[in-house]
Amino acid sequence: MSEVVIDPQEYYVWLACENGWNRAVGFKAKIAGIDCSVVMVPFDPIEIVFSDLNSGSRILSLPISILDMIMCDTKEKMLVLMKENAGLAAKKIGYSGIDLVREESRKAKGSFEKKFGPMPDFEKTSVY
Repeated sequence: MSEVVIDPQEYYVWLACENGWNRAVGFKAKIAGIDCSVVMVPFDPIEIVFSDLNSGSRILSLPISILDMIMCDTKEKMLVLMKENAGLAAKKIGYSGIDLVREESRKAKGSFEKKFGPMPDFEKTSVY
C-alpha cells in the first residue's frame, strides 16, 4: 500500500465547485504521492472527499456511514477514520494511475482558474 501522511493541523482548504471556490475545513495529506485535501461532507451523501491540493478538483470521494460520522466526536477519531479511508483512496489512485490523476488535476486547475480566478490561499483554522 502507498504511504499515507495526514497533517493533523486543520486548515481551511479550497474546493473547486460548480459555483466557484468553496472553503471547507479539512486536512492536508499526501496520498499515493499526491498532495491532497481531505474533507468530511456531513450531509447526504455523507462522504470523505479527497481533492487535489493544487487545483481543488475532486480526485475521489468515499461514502461513510452516519454511525462513522457520529463516532468522530474528537479530532483524533476523525484523523483515524480519514487515515483508514485514505488507504482505500491510495489503492484507487494507484489503480487509476498517478500520472493520469495528476494530468486531470492540472487540466482542471486551468479550467477553474479561467472561470473563477486564482485559488485563494490556505489558512490554518484557529480556536479562540
